Amino acid sequence: MDIQPSALPGRRNGSPSVPEPASRVSPGMYAEVLANVPDPQSLLDWSAATLTAPATPEKLASEVIWVVLCAGRSSQAARAIERKVWYLINDGRQIVDAFGYRAKAAAVERAWREW
Repeated sequence: MDIQPSALPGRRNGSPSVPEPASRVSPGMYAEVLANVPDPQSLLDWSAATLTAPATPEKLASEVIWVVLCAGRSSQAARAIERKVWYLINDGRQIVDAFGYRAKAAAVERAWREW
């Protein structure tokens, strides 16, 4: 069962303000990250041409949730858990019921609630 995040109830009206990236990542840290990329200019060009901001808060939350679910798992395993997570969100139940990792479940719930 694939449930689309944009079709799910439960989002609060309004979103907390999110600081601009420049205020969260120092230029030094950004330079350090780019120093570890073999061809940083091609990465920057690709991201500028390919990536766009999520269209809605729900879309942003779904991207954050996907990253949380993928950490330490294959994409196939994350996909199976993702279906359960969206089912539970839609049903108003706790995410920890989808899998037993409480820290990840809390991160997923926070992403959905706050973004």
